[in-house]
Amino acid sequence: MYRDFVPQISGAESMLQHGYIGLTFGTYSESFFASVLKVSPRFLQVGFSAPGWPTSFFIAPINSLAVSANAMSSRGFLIMVLDYKADSSRGTMIPQGLWLPQTPRDMRKYVTDAVLQLPIFLRQDDGSIGMSLSDVVLGNFRRLIDSVQQVNVGGRTSVHIRINVSTCPRRVSHCVYLRIPSGLAIMSGSANSRRETKPRTVTRSLLRNS
Repeated sequence: MYRDFVPQISGAESMLQHGYIGLTFGTYSESFFASVLKVSPRFLQVGFSAPGWPTSFFIAPINSLAVSANAMSSRGFLIMVLDYKADSSRGTMIPQGLWLPQTPRDMRKYVTDAVLQLPIFLRQDDGSIGMSLSDVVLGNFRRLIDSVQQVNVGGRTSVHIRINVSTCPRRVSHCVYLRIPSGLAIMSGSANSRRETKPRTVTRSLLRNS
């Protein structure tokens, strides 16, 4: 019997379509991962929902990659968590602008030759990802896992980040400016060389609740 061939969507493709980074940066998401990992995620075997890390997109550690494992599964194996499946029930994902190098020199300095870091997500004790904007403003971090873990902000004492938010139901866009002191885990972002990855981490974790 003849059957139409339906190509299977790879784990990487699913991550780029349904993960927080994918929904935040759209067509630039693959460039983000390629900048951090120094290889496109399409060339990697991306799995879904690692033991102890539900709804996560992850890979096994690979020595040739530019970054190291950032998590351990409940079975005791090191893994590299890249993203999480977005939970639309927690709020609207608001696309963010992505900083891109404008010259070959900047590309080499801030991307190609730079040592970038994986994003850090705001994980709650119930397994959910992200915080409401009101909790962030009020400093209510009690349910945040690893809230006392020191954050590397790229060798600086603080970092300023602008995030696009929406005031529903009017659908009016605004910008929120955050100052992130070194060591304040709640605002942990990828300690990448410039602006390109810090906004991503925070938006994935915060803006869907706005």
